[in-house]
Amino acid sequence: MQNSWKNPEKREYDITIKTTDLPDNINDVKDDILDQLKAIHNQGVKTVIITCGKRPCYVSDGKAIYSMKPNKIKVIETTGAGDAFASSFLCGIIKKNDIEFAMKLASVNAESVIQHH
Repeated sequence: MQNSWKNPEKREYDITIKTTDLPDNINDVKDDILDQLKAIHNQGVKTVIITCGKRPCYVSDGKAIYSMKPNKIKVIETTGAGDAFASSFLCGIIKKNDIEFAMKLASVNAESVIQHH
């Protein structure tokens, strides 16, 4: 079977989603997040998403960086929140090809999941 990758050391993906659990005692994480976005782009990823639980999520398309703060809601259970976020983000991109719309859709769905058992 022939390798379909042009360069096996630098694979190209359209979207990568990373979830980062950061301790509450870290105040300024934005520089770390920006470094992570850049590092993942350098691996050949076109659109990078980093979610940080109750902290803002970040999306970079290589041209711009978007961030969105989550709403303050009562969290019951976080199981499935990442899956809800990822699937809704992809749906938003497919439907409108608009990162801000996709982020809003993803956040609303993830928030609906974490408010229930």
